[in-house]
Amino acid sequence: MRREVARGWRPYRLEVHGVLVSASALHIGSGQPHVALDAPLLREAGGQAYIPGASIRGVWNHWLRDECGLLGCTLEAHRRLFGFTPERGAADAEVAVRGRLVVEEAYRIDEAVSEVRDHVRIDPLTGAAGDGAKFDQEVLAAGARFQFRIAYEGDGPDDSELVLLGEALRLL
Repeated sequence: MRREVARGWRPYRLEVHGVLVSASALHIGSGQPHVALDAPLLREAGGQAYIPGASIRGVWNHWLRDECGLLGCTLEAHRRLFGFTPERGAADAEVAVRGRLVVEEAYRIDEAVSEVRDHVRIDPLTGAAGDGAKFDQEVLAAGARFQFRIAYEGDGPDDSELVLLGEALRLL
């Protein structure tokens, strides 16, 4: 289920398409319990597992904010790439900025089946499992494959935020 990424008004557009392959077992939780499982995989209406684009983008955003200085980039370049929403009560000079990066949902492209694993919540104070602490979690085995696509729109190939985007892609 692909949607077309809307084109913006900026003169430079870069699209990256690829396949993500999990290096280990992967759980992308729906956050909702299921009749048979405590922690099922996130799936679209047709049952296909996917990784939300906002999750990928959020990991990149958080990690790269801390790495800006090491990469020779400014916080302003980070804000241009990911966007920015000022906190309540911030100075009047700060306005919301729409990010130049769009990360689409990464849909599963293989036929591997999921498996259910038993887990136990450990109490951090006692180091022991409490009553009712056992839960089942659905995971995808290592090697699960997902098709992904991102789009960047900026002013040109010399945009400083492209250093951050390159580092984000290297993280994959």
